[in-house]
Amino acid sequence: MVLTTIREKVEAIADDLEAAKEQSAANTLISLSRNGNQYLNEKEPWKLLKTDPPRAATIFYVAAQIVKALAVTSEPFMPSRSEELWQMLNLPRTAVKSRWEEAVHPLEAGHKIGKPTPLFHKIDADEAKLDEILVKIREEKTKTRLNP
Repeated sequence: MVLTTIREKVEAIADDLEAAKEQSAANTLISLSRNGNQYLNEKEPWKLLKTDPPRAATIFYVAAQIVKALAVTSEPFMPSRSEELWQMLNLPRTAVKSRWEEAVHPLEAGHKIGKPTPLFHKIDADEAKLDEILVKIREEKTKTRLNP
């Protein structure tokens, strides 16, 4: 069922991008990511490593498939993060040169992934501080666009 959901969300993201519905595509991408987090939190494979290794392996495999789908589908939005995911999965070529169909193409049994590292870091700030940070970023982007 999870693998079917992955395929459906990848197709929805592709359809939305082709129809220039970037916001909808981004929302579906975020939904896919949340589904992956929820799947891992519910299945808790780390607790099964000693008691049921085959079941833990299956759960990690499905999680890796979700990450692969995220690596491909996030490329239009976050190319550098997409590439980082692709490299963590230890896949050939680069994410940007991968075909969209590879998002749902199964990883081979026994595929070894690299060591995962955080893609994002938590920002410890209240809402006012976040607004201040965003204003500065927007000002810098505006200056860059005006003075290339």
